[in-house]
Amino acid sequence: MAAKIYIVSALAVMALLLTAGCLKELVDPKMDIKVVEVKALGTPPALVNDTLGQGEEYLYVRVNLTSENEDVDQFVNPNEFTVDNNGTSTYQGLFMANLEMRSIGRILVDAGTSKEFWIVFKVPNDQKMTYLRFEGTADEPIEVKLPDYTHLV
Repeated sequence: MAAKIYIVSALAVMALLLTAGCLKELVDPKMDIKVVEVKALGTPPALVNDTLGQGEEYLYVRVNLTSENEDVDQFVNPNEFTVDNNGTSTYQGLFMANLEMRSIGRILVDAGTSKEFWIVFKVPNDQKMTYLRFEGTADEPIEVKLPDYTHLV
């Protein structure tokens, strides 16, 4: 009898919480990404102390990220981005930079807004990266083909 009362009480509490809106549903952040520009450089963003190894370059990918969410803001980090050379090798984003090429740690994309910034990768300079992926959603990663760019010389 005590167990039955306990179960009924637990169900009643859960029903109250649900109707009061205390439990939030898991929302998949919906994002749209456009690649604006790609370039290879020999230096990291300002304020970053990092050096290239032999045969490497910093690949800067300027993106416009748009939140298609109605009421969900989302922080975006560089490690949520990858580039690959058509599926052979994948490289994770190391840094983010604002449009002035100054390092930023992460960026908040408010619901229904767009942000433009650089994502910086350290990649081999003898391989052309062909795809950018954003894996900051609960669903499938968003994949965008990269435009042609010139390697660091």
